[in-house]
Amino acid sequence: VEDGKGQETMRFSSSNEGGGGYIGIYNPSGKKTLTLNNDNSGGNIYLSNSDGNSRVAMQCNASAGGFLALYNSTGYTAVKLTQTSSGNGDVYVNNYNGDERVRLSVSSSAGNLQIKNNSKSMVVELGGTAGENGTINTYNSSGTFVQGIGSSY
Repeated sequence: VEDGKGQETMRFSSSNEGGGGYIGIYNPSGKKTLTLNNDNSGGNIYLSNSDGNSRVAMQCNASAGGFLALYNSTGYTAVKLTQTSSGNGDVYVNNYNGDERVRLSVSSSAGNLQIKNNSKSMVVELGGTAGENGTINTYNSSGTFVQGIGSSY
C-alpha cells in the first residue's frame, strides 16, 4: 500500500519464515516502525523508532510462553521479561551493553533476586531454600561465595 506520492506505507505478505502472515507499517521516511508476523512459535510484534531500529519485541518463544524485550538506544536489550524452562516468570535488567545486572526469577520453592557486577559475576543473591526459608548470600568480585545469612535448609 502506498501513499499519494508513491511512498510505501504498509506491506501485506506471507512471513519470511515460510508460513503465516506478515504486516509491515512504514513511516513517511520509508522506515518500518511496526511489524506483525508469525513463525513456528506463534505471533510476534516488533516496534521500531523513527529510524527503523527495534525498540520493543513481543513474541511467543519456542516453549510457547511469552517474551517481551525493551531495547536501548544502541540496540541492546535493556529489560527482558520471559519464562524459565519450568514455566515460571523471569525478569532481566541489563546495562547499556546488554549485559545482565539484575535477575528476578522464581524457583519451585521461592523467589530469587541476583545482582551481577561488571565482570558478569553474581555478587549478591536473595532467595529461598528448598525448605522455603530465606537467605542472603554474598560473593566476591569473581563470583566465589563469601558469606550467607539465613537458613540453609
